[in-house]
Formats: sequence, structure tokens, C-alpha cells
Amino acid sequence: MILLLPIVSSGIINKHDCSICAGSTYQIKISIGDGQYAYEVFVLQEDHTVVAIDSSQSGTTSGSTLATLPFTASIGKWSCCERNKVKLQVLDYNLPVLGNTTPGSIALVTTVLTVTNHGQNVKGTLGFSNYPLGVNPTAANAKPIAGQTFGPFDVSGERINFSTH
Repeated sequence: MILLLPIVSSGIINKHDCSICAGSTYQIKISIGDGQYAYEVFVLQEDHTVVAIDSSQSGTTSGSTLATLPFTASIGKWSCCERNKVKLQVLDYNLPVLGNTTPGSIALVTTVLTVTNHGQNVKGTLGFSNYPLGVNPTAANAKPIAGQTFGPFDVSGERINFSTH
């Protein structure tokens, strides 16, 4: 006699697991076009918050078609959206510059990364939209400033292992 039993899953077995990224610091290279790059370092905190800094925070390099306002460090959240895939959403302020008529704004930056090599490498895309100051960019009815949505840009990078130095 063969006994067949149905297998019941609570969903935990199939839950996306990106815990290998929790507590990790990564540096990514952002291809912004025409052979130009920016770099970003971010920490994926264990509580799923993100802190990020960017090499172009003082303003984008000359010759770029992107907004040239300097901007602040970024804060936000990260989540596991598929197996070995994380999504980061961070906010930063674009700072007005004396003598420049472009007003300050708030940017919502979305990065989606595939994690490989046991969490050592990442590859994906980054895009961002600028919103008027005072607007909640995560609200369902939020509208970016006309002409101020950029990307997606290709990104790739690796984990920074502080404990090895």
C-alpha cells in the first residue's frame, strides 16, 4: 500500500530570501551615458533601511545631460522583490544654487539589483524622478516635475568587505 499525503506549505519555504545582503555595503558604478559614470556606496541595513552616498553629490560632471544641482545623501528602504533580487528606494534633496534659477526638489531614486556570487556582486538598473519640494514622492498621486525623470541606467558593483582590512 502506498500512502500519498498532500504537502501543505505556509509560503515560508518559497519566500524570497535576500538575507545575505542584510548588513552589507556595496559600491555600484552607474553608467549615465556618453562614457560617463557616477559611483554610489550604500548600506543595506538589517532593518531594511538604506543609507547612500554618491560621487556626483556636488553636481553632475560637465557635459552630462542630467540635472546639475548638488544633492544630499540619500535615505530610504530596501526589500527583497524576487529570489536574489533587491529593490532600493531612497530619497534625497536637490539643493538650489545661488544664481541658478532651477529650484530645489526632492528625488525618488529606485534601484533594482540582482545579487550573485553569494552576495558579492550586484547588477541592475537605477532610475530617478524629481518632485517639487513638499510633495510626497511615494504617494499614489505624486507627479514628477515635467522632464525630470531619468533612466533606467545600467549599474554594476560589488560588496565592500570592511573586515578584510
